[in-house]
Parts: sequence; C-alpha cells; structure tokens
Amino acid sequence: MPKENQIDPRNKFVPRYLPWLLGGIMLVVYGATLNHWVNLQNILPVAAISGWTWMPQFQNPLMYLVMLPFHWLPVALVPAASNIFSALCSALTLAVLARSVAILPHDRTEMERLREPSVFSFLTGWAAWAPPVAAVLFAGCQLTFWENATSFSGDSFELLWFALILWQLLEYRLDEREGRLYFAAGLFGAGLIENWGLVGFAPVFLMMLIWLRGLSFFNLHFLLRVTWWGLAGALVVLVVLLPLIGRFSGAYPMGMWDVIKVILKNNWQVVKLLGQGTFRHDLALMSLTSLLPAFVMALRWSAGFGDSSRIGASLVNNMMHGVNALILGVLIWVTFDPPFSPRHLLQDAGLHDASALTCYYLGALCLGYYCGYFLLIFGQEPIRNQRNSRPEPALPKSLAWLCPIIVAVVVATLAAGAGLLLYKNGPLIRSINDDSLMRFAQFTAQQLPPAGAIVLCDPDERGKPYRAYLLQAELARAGRAQLFPVVDTGSLEWTPYHNYLHRRFPKAWPQTLNTNDSVRLAPPRILGLLSQFYTNNHLCYINPSFGYYFERFYQEPHGLVYALKPLPEDTLLPPALDRQLIAENESFWKQALERSRPAIEQALHPRDLTKQAGLLGRAMKRLHVPAESNPNALLAGTFYSRSLNFLGVQLQRAGELERAAPCFSDAVALNSNNVVATINLAFNKELRAGSPSAVNLSHVTTDQFGKYRDWNAVVAANGPFDETTFCSEFGIWLMMQPTPPRLVRQALTQFNRVRQLAPDNLAARLFLARIYNMNYLPERALEALHDPLTRPSRFALTESNSTEISVVAATAHFQKNENVLGAELLESEMGHHPEDESLSLSSAQVFDKRGLYTNALRVIDRKLAKTPNDPIWLYGKGFDSLQIGAYDDAVAALTKYLALETNNAAALLDRALAYYLSDRLEAARTDLLQLQASHTNSFQAAYGLGEIARRQHQTNEAIRNYRIYLTNAPPNAAELNAVREHLTQLGSQ
Repeated sequence: MPKENQIDPRNKFVPRYLPWLLGGIMLVVYGATLNHWVNLQNILPVAAISGWTWMPQFQNPLMYLVMLPFHWLPVALVPAASNIFSALCSALTLAVLARSVAILPHDRTEMERLREPSVFSFLTGWAAWAPPVAAVLFAGCQLTFWENATSFSGDSFELLWFALILWQLLEYRLDEREGRLYFAAGLFGAGLIENWGLVGFAPVFLMMLIWLRGLSFFNLHFLLRVTWWGLAGALVVLVVLLPLIGRFSGAYPMGMWDVIKVILKNNWQVVKLLGQGTFRHDLALMSLTSLLPAFVMALRWSAGFGDSSRIGASLVNNMMHGVNALILGVLIWVTFDPPFSPRHLLQDAGLHDASALTCYYLGALCLGYYCGYFLLIFGQEPIRNQRNSRPEPALPKSLAWLCPIIVAVVVATLAAGAGLLLYKNGPLIRSINDDSLMRFAQFTAQQLPPAGAIVLCDPDERGKPYRAYLLQAELARAGRAQLFPVVDTGSLEWTPYHNYLHRRFPKAWPQTLNTNDSVRLAPPRILGLLSQFYTNNHLCYINPSFGYYFERFYQEPHGLVYALKPLPEDTLLPPALDRQLIAENESFWKQALERSRPAIEQALHPRDLTKQAGLLGRAMKRLHVPAESNPNALLAGTFYSRSLNFLGVQLQRAGELERAAPCFSDAVALNSNNVVATINLAFNKELRAGSPSAVNLSHVTTDQFGKYRDWNAVVAANGPFDETTFCSEFGIWLMMQPTPPRLVRQALTQFNRVRQLAPDNLAARLFLARIYNMNYLPERALEALHDPLTRPSRFALTESNSTEISVVAATAHFQKNENVLGAELLESEMGHHPEDESLSLSSAQVFDKRGLYTNALRVIDRKLAKTPNDPIWLYGKGFDSLQIGAYDDAVAALTKYLALETNNAAALLDRALAYYLSDRLEAARTDLLQLQASHTNSFQAAYGLGEIARRQHQTNEAIRNYRIYLTNAPPNAAELNAVREHLTQLGSQ
C-alpha cells in the first residue's frame, strides 16, 4: 500500500478517469453509426421484446430480466431503444476494458520490475495512456464488436457480463477483498446458464484465480466458498429465474422441470459441440489468439529466467521480446478478421457471436498488456538500487539508439492499425445499418389491403420467420399493427399459438378452438380454420409458397403480397394473370428495384480492400482481409429474388415470355444462388427461341439444387420451377408426399404445365386424369385423355401398353354414370390381357361397386374356369350371384369357399342369406347358429335368427334374438326400426 506522503496510483487519471472518457468517446461513435431500426442482428430479440413470439423466452434468462422494462415501451420505439441499450453496454464494456488494462501489473519479468517501481506495478507517465487507448480502439472498432454495439443482439450484454467478471478479478489484486472473488464466481455461474460458450473460458477463470491467490488458492475453506458462490449463481438462474420466465413469458406456459430440461438439453448440445473434431480444431485456433496470450501474460518470470550468466539472461530477454512482439502482432492482425479469426471460425460453425466477442475482448486485454510491455521496456531506463547496481539494459549499449525507434514503431503500428481498422469497418458498419430491410418491409406493407387482412408467412430456410418480424416492425412503426395479424405458418399447428393470436387480435382471429382440441392440430383442421377465416377477412401471404393450404387456395401476386383465392372447383387450376394484374406488378417492381437494387448489388460485389491500389491495398493484402458483405441487403435480395422468380413463372404460364425474361434475369442478379431462377431463365431463352420441349428424367438431379438438400428446400427458398422436366418431377414429388392431405391439386398444376409444354407426354396426361378422377371431375379427366384415346399412335400406344389409360378412362366414364362405355373399355383390356390378374380383380371390383354384377360374374367365371378352387374368385362368385338372385349358384360357390376358408364369418352370413332368400329356413338357421356360436355379439346373426323365428311363429325365440340385436346393433343400423316394430307386434317392449 502507498505511504501517506505518496499519491495512491489508483487515483491517477489513467486508471480512474480515462476509462470513462474512452467509454464516452466510443458511445458517441456508436451513436453516430447506430442502427435506428431492425436488421438481421437484432430482429429476434426485438421480436421477443415486442411480443411477437409465443414461445417462452428462456434461452437468455439474464438478458430477459434486464430487458423487462423495454416490454412497457411502445412497440414502435423498441428497435431504437434496444439498439441504444446495446451501445451503452458496449461503451461500458470498453470502459471496463480500459480500467482492466490500466490496472494490469507490469511485473511479469525482471526487466519490467526494474523499470516500473510504482505501487501495484501500474504503468506511469505518458506510456500509461497508450495501452488502454489501444485496447479500446482495437476492440471497439473490431467489426463484430461494432456490429453488436450498434444493433442489439444481446451479445453486447453477455460480453459486459464477461468483462465484469474479469474486472472483479483484477480489482482483487488491488484491495485483496475476497468478496470480489466470490462475487466473480457467482457471476460466472449465472453466466454459464445464460451463455454456455463460457464453458470454453472456464480455464481462464481458474487460471486467474490461481494467479491471484497463489498457493492460498488451495485453501479448503476458500475453495468451498468460491464453489458455493458459483453453484449459487447457476442455481438462482436455473431454479428460480428460468421457471418464472417459462411460466409468465410467451403463450405456452411451461413447468419448472420442463424448462430446466429444455435449457439443459440445449446447453448440453453446445458442450458436445465443443468436443467435436472440426470445432476442436477451430477452438484451438481461437485459443492461440485469446487464451494463449493470456496464459503467457499471467506467468511471472524470475530474475534472469533461471540463467545466472549475463549472456544467457540477455539471450532469454531478447527471446522474450521476440515472443511478445509476435503475440502483439498476431493480436492486432486478428482484429482485422483474417480467415482464422473467431468471427469467421464461428460463422463457419454456425455458432453465436457471443463467443467471438469474448475472444476479441480477451485478445484486446492482452493487446493492452503487450503494448505496455514494449513501451515500458524500451521507453524507460531501469532504476538502479542497492540490490541491482548494474541493471540489464533492454538492448546492448551499442544498440541502445534503437530503443526510441522501437517505441516509435510500436506507437506508429498501433496508430496505423487503429486507423486501418476504422477505414476498413467504418463504411461497412454504415452499410450494414442501412435501410435495405426497412425498404423491403415498406414495399410489403404498401401492398396490403387497406382495410386489414390476416397475413401468413412461412419461416425461412433457417427456420425463422424473418419476413413476419420485419413486416410487424414496419406495421408497428406506421401504427397499423392491429389491422394485420401476421401469422407464422410454422406455428399454426400448435393450439397455444392460436390462443396467443386470439389474445392479440380478438376480432381478426376469433377463438375457434375449444378445450377438446389437442395441443397439436392436424393439417385438415388448420385448413378448415383458414377457410373459415377467409369468409370474414382477407387472407394474404407475404412469400410465394406451396403446401396443403394450396390444395384449396392459390396465390394471386400483388408485388410482395399474395392474395389467397379459392381454387376454381371446375378446373382446380389457378387462373392465368390478366392484363390488369400484369400491369400492377410491373409497375410495383419497377419502383421497388430502382430503390433497392443498388444496395443489393453493392452487397453482392463488396469492397475488396486487397485489390485497391497504393499502400492501403498492399497492407490489406498482407493482412489477408476478406471482403465483407452487407448481410441485410443480401437477405433482402433473396426475398426479392424468390418473388421475382414466382412472378416470372406466372407470366410465362400466361404466355408472356418477353415479360417473364427480365423477372428471371433480375431474380438471378439479386441472388446468384437462386438455382431455380437460373434454370427458368435458361428455359425461357429456349422457349423464346422456339426450341421444342420434352421431359428428360435423366436431366434432373439433386446436384442441380446447389446447397439445398431436396425439393422442399430448393422450392421453398427460391420459388417454383417452370422447366418441363422439373415440373414433371416436382409434380411426382408432390403426389408422393406421405403426410395427409396429399398435395394432388398442386401436382395437377405441374402436370398441366407439362402438358402445355410437351403435349405428347403421356405420363402427364395420365396424372392429370387420375387427379381429376380423385376430385370427381370426369369430364376434365376424359378431356385430358382424349388425344391418347383417339390418336394412340401419337403417344406410342398399342394394344399391349394401353391398359393404364383404359382403366383411368373407364373410371371417368363410371363417374359420369356411363357404365356401358366404362365396362366396354375394361372388357376390351381384359380381352387383350387375359392373364393380368390385377386387371381382372380391379375390374371385377369396379363392376361390383357400380352394381354391374353380371359383368363381374363374366370376369369371375372366366377365372374360375382356369382356377376352380381360387378362394378369391369363389367368394366373388357367391357374392355376385347373391346380388342378382341366383341363390343356388351363390350357395354352391359359398359352400365350396367355406370348405377352404372354414372360419370366414362374412361368407357364412352370405350363405345364410342365400338360404333365407330361397326359403331354405332351416339351412339358414344352421349357418346363423354356427355364426352366433363363434360371434356371440353378431347383431346380423341375431337379426336373421329373429326373422326366421318370426316367420315360423316361434314368438319367444324371435323376441330373444331381436333383443340381442338391439343390444349389439350400432345406432345407425338399417334394421333398427323394423326390429322395434316387430317387437311391438309380438307384444314385447
């Protein structure tokens, strides 16, 4: 501690006031470059604060607690307010960083100890200013830090939490108050639940405790208390705060244990990721620029490093200078985000920026120390004292003239590096915080119906409803939010989400569910609800889409908004765009592209500093600085691209090839990864050139989907295909979807397009006819099959390969009640293919269904002539003979069948009926008694026995069987009224 006549170094300007000054300066910088709305960086937390999410917000419990007052703000003010909060957190973090750097001890080596005699080994003199200033500049102007400082993502708050932990540990060195260590342990334990990226920094925390305490760290009492504080911090968040958040946030309240299980499961996934091979490699690279410099900085070296010779000590000192210079150079380099920087390594791994920020913060802390090391060693002369009358110089006497040069080089390097960092990141931050997404949201909002609508939006390929959140932010800014419930279709299957929508929009979204509904709704129920809402409100989509909604609706484009309209019941095809719609869309896109294209094109072709001429370009090339794009403009480009591709497809299908071409071209220009638009553009050129179109199944491979895994992903991200083979394959994919309801009507649209492009494609005609038959539109089915039936040679049809088309055509004729025509087609095909068992069986079943039992018997007799003991045909013979009144034939066939299938109850009942109808009552009674013995609850057997007894005037037996019938018969049984009447006539109630 200082003596009374000494100035306490803690009260000097640099450690006490400079941090606040630097924090204030950076706050001004962040305020000048602040994002005033929402973008990719802050849209998710803004959505949570604004109440646009319905799930509990338990992923970041500490941030939720701190941001709770923001929930009371008007929603329109939330984006700007949260961004200001982020700037304040970042400025405060930098102030803590400056304070931490200022109080770092420069007593790690003997040469430092001989040059800085101040209490606590603070840097003094002019050199004390440089390390805090350098650390703040390189940290505060680093791209990830600056992004988070100007757009609230929550990471700036989490970094402040981390900075406070390190600051408390460093402050302990000054006053040795153990409470600081316990408080830091509590903060670290709570921070682990908030951000499990802190797991990677647990060794740093432990290392600093050992560094500060020395051997006293291993005191059992201290270890128990610091462990208890760490556990207490974690448990307060885990057991108290998380359950409260799960209970009171969102529209889906969760119990304490459910919340704990979810958060532990999610965080365990992060911990497992830390141990994966690829990420272990990335983690090691990040450690080289954060943990390793901190470890070297923490070591306290003895005098001479253990070498008693002057020459040896000098060599070791020079080696230490070289190592520290290398570390300082790498720390400066990393702030420019070369490929091995935390920013790029974590982005490649798909992880959160919070871990990158902590790496950069720790690197900046170390940068401040190593900067101070060189300014101290080469900028101050060693102090002579009694213990060391001949202190070791920084350099040999002959090279002493280099010391001020080295100091100047260090200062110049820091100044140049900070200047380059500002030059590199300043314009990029202004670009990132532009109005690209606001402009997109405004263009979307201006196309909404003036009186209000229910607005549907799909999640994007990352599973987040970014479009929905952007539109809600714009509607809130314009004061129109209550007119437009913006609905996330990915959440519509959950009952709590419907309840949430009803609470927010009681008039537009009425309470249609009841307590009997399950937590998860089936697709038909959701489609029914949307159809119900359509009768009372406008339904809109804000992205091109497909799925089971579009089995009932189609999308009519109005710029970036798509009105949902019911599919015409007579064609099941969306109508082509009319001239008015075409003109409206062309006018909209002309305006939208004029205002939006420049920012998107700039993002697609970002400023490459390494290719600039002059000294700056060469410096950036040496630093391997990658070109950085504006992610918000790129996102807007993907949104525009998908909608333009959809419009191009609609125009092309309306025959407007020339108008469709610029849509596809613009879609590719705004998103070079839009593989669908690229294929459509090439096909449009072929169509305009008059090239013939055909289906070539080998032409379609998933390799053409680029980064997308399957049809669902590629079409959802890029819009629909309009190339013949792709339409055919996509239609087949839609038909084969296993989850009901099947997407047959959307498949119909694809096959109809294939028919237009390739009229001689038989498969498309067959699919069209099948789908029309499934929807009971036989006229449409027969129209699709007209050409193959009347001109078979054009479709390479012969008697040997026309079975399928004849069966489909027969089905259509039967639906039109043209039984004769349908039967003729089936009979003709069976004549051509007498050995086709499946054809014969399906034909007989169709004849039975249409009541053509004589036709069915002809098929059956032909089959029994070849295989007289086939049980399928024997049963069919008995059933159809019974239907036409040939009771003796029915009895004979069924008797022969029962000899093969002795336990078949249906056959026994049919034979009993044949006996009964041919007045062989005793034979019928015998069969029915046998059936009743094995099926005691058979109401059919009881009814038959009752009828036989009534006809034979066996009153008691009839009453007994009628009562058995009433006990077991279903409420809608056909004979119910007749049985009750018989009982009344027989004198029984």
